[in-house]
Amino acid sequence: MLSKSTRILILVVALILTGAAVLWLLPSALPASIAQRLPNSEPPPATGLPQPREDSADLSDELVVVYPDAREAEVLAIVGELDERAMWENSVTRAREEIAADASDKFAWFNLGTSLTELGILTGEAAFYEEGANAFDEARKLNLPYRMLWYQHRPYMAYFKIGRFQDVIDLANATLETSGGRNVEETYLWLGHALSAVNDPAGAGEAYRESLNVNANFYPAQTALDWLIRDQE
Repeated sequence: MLSKSTRILILVVALILTGAAVLWLLPSALPASIAQRLPNSEPPPATGLPQPREDSADLSDELVVVYPDAREAEVLAIVGELDERAMWENSVTRAREEIAADASDKFAWFNLGTSLTELGILTGEAAFYEEGANAFDEARKLNLPYRMLWYQHRPYMAYFKIGRFQDVIDLANATLETSGGRNVEETYLWLGHALSAVNDPAGAGEAYRESLNVNANFYPAQTALDWLIRDQE
C-alpha cells in the first residue's frame, strides 16, 4: 500500500499513552524521508488490523502523528512547514498522476474529488467544486464500494455547492439503502440540505430529525432544523 498515494496511510507515533497531541497531514506535504526520521514509524507486522494502502484503499490519503505536547517542536521540525492548501494541491497533483497511470483507479478519482472539494472550501472558488464533482462522477462510474459514503461526505458538498441537489438526494437515498448508511448522521444532514434547496421543507425537517435520532449531539443537524423551523414561522 506504500506505493499509491490515494490509499490511506495512518502513521501513529505513540511516544506516550497520555498527554498526546494529534496532527493530521497528507503525506504529499511531508518530506520524502519522513518515515525514516520519525521514531517508531515502521508499520506493525500483520496482526489482523488494517494495513496501510491495502485494507483501507477507500479512504483518502492521510497521515496521523500522535505525540506528547512537550515534543511538538521536534515533530514540527521533522514535518516542516504546514500549509493546508499546499497539502491539498499536492494531493490533487498526485491523484492526477495516478489517474494518468490508471484511469480505472476509482479511488484516485474519488480522492481527486475530495482534494478539489477541500480546495473549494479553503478558497471559496466554485471551479474547485465543479472539478471535484466531475471527479466524483468518474469515480462513481467505476463502481465504488457501497460503504464509501459511510465515512466520506465530500461528494455531497461538491454536488450541493454547484446546485446539483437531485444528485445529493439520489446519492443520500442510495446510501440509506445500506444498513451502515442508515447509521450515519451526515447522510440525513445532506439529504435535508438538498430537500430544503428544492423547496421540500417537510422532507428536510424529517431528514434533520432522523440525523438527530442517529446522533442527538450532532449540532449541524440541530442548527439546520432550528433555521428551517424559524423560516417557516
